[in-house]
Amino acid sequence: METLEVEGDWKNFSFHIAQRQHCHAIASHIRQHDWREDPLDKHFCNMQMRSPFYFSDSNFYGYTEQNLSLVAFDKPNGKVAGVQLNSMKPKSAVLLMAVINKPFPVHQTRKEVAKAQLLQRINNEESIIRKYPEIEHFISFDKTVVAQEYRGQGLATQMWEMSIKMVKAKKCPLIACWSSNPAIHKIGKKTGFEELVKVKINEWKYFDGERELVAPTAGEDEVVMSMVKKIN
Repeated sequence: METLEVEGDWKNFSFHIAQRQHCHAIASHIRQHDWREDPLDKHFCNMQMRSPFYFSDSNFYGYTEQNLSLVAFDKPNGKVAGVQLNSMKPKSAVLLMAVINKPFPVHQTRKEVAKAQLLQRINNEESIIRKYPEIEHFISFDKTVVAQEYRGQGLATQMWEMSIKMVKAKKCPLIACWSSNPAIHKIGKKTGFEELVKVKINEWKYFDGERELVAPTAGEDEVVMSMVKKIN
C-alpha cells in the first residue's frame, strides 16, 4: 500500500507514519499509557493486560503494513508522545468474521464474558456494513494513546485530524470508532463524528441467571460509544 505524505511537525511534535521499526516503541507506549483510566476496563477488568501477546511488537506489524497509523514524537527529546492506530476493514472480511466469531470465545470470568457481549453490541462492524451497504470498506480508528505528560495539548485531536486527511486521500467513504474514554467522545464530536450506538456502563446486565447489573456503581456519564464519520 502506498505511503501517504503526512509526516510533519506541529507544535513541539513530529509526526511519522508508523513503520515496522516503530513497533517496539508503539508496544511500550501502549503498555505504559493505555489502560489505567479506561472506564470499561475499570468496571469489567482488563483482559488485554493478561495477554503478553497483545503488547508484543509483532501484534502491531499489520498496522505498519497498511500505512494508516501515526506516531508522534516529542522533538526535543525524541520520546513517543502519542500513537494513533488505524486499520482498513474490507466489507468481505467483516462479513466473514461475523460468521467465524459466533459463538463467543471462551473467557476466564463472568465479567469478561459480559465485557465481550458489550463489545459485540458496540463494536459491531457487521452492523456498519448493513447500515451503509454502498461501501466496500471503511477505516477503523482503533486506538488513540497519548502519554500522560503530553495530554491537554490537543495532540490526540491533531492525530485524528491528520488521520482523517489520510482517509480522504485514500478515498475511503467512512470512518468508525468505539471507545469508553470520554476524551475520545469529545474528539469525535469535535471532528465531525456522529453517534451510532451508546450504552451506559451502569445499565449493562449479565446475560445469565437473574440478569443482574454488571457495574451498578459506574457513573451516569460512563458510557461506551461507537461513532462514524462519512467522508464526502
